[in-house]
Amino acid sequence: MAAVGDVWRLRCEGRVVAELHVTQMDMPWIRARVERLAGFEAFAPLYAEDIRLLETLEEEAAEWSAHYDLIEGATQLLY
Repeated sequence: MAAVGDVWRLRCEGRVVAELHVTQMDMPWIRARVERLAGFEAFAPLYAEDIRLLETLEEEAAEWSAHYDLIEGATQLLY
C-alpha cells in the first residue's frame, strides 16, 4: 500500500525518467510531485494528453483507455 512520502519511479527501457513523490492519498487516487529526470521529455506529450483526456473521461472513455495503453506499453511504474 502506498503512503505519503513514498517515492515511485517511472522507467523506460530500464532507465528511471521520473520520480513521483507521493504527497496525498485519496484512494484510488494518489497525488504526487513529479521530478522529471533525463529522458522524460520524450513522454511529456503523452502525459499531457492523458490529463486532457481524463478531464473528458465520461465522453471519451474508450479514447482515454487506448491512450493509457500507449503509456503502459512505453513505461513502467515502480512503487
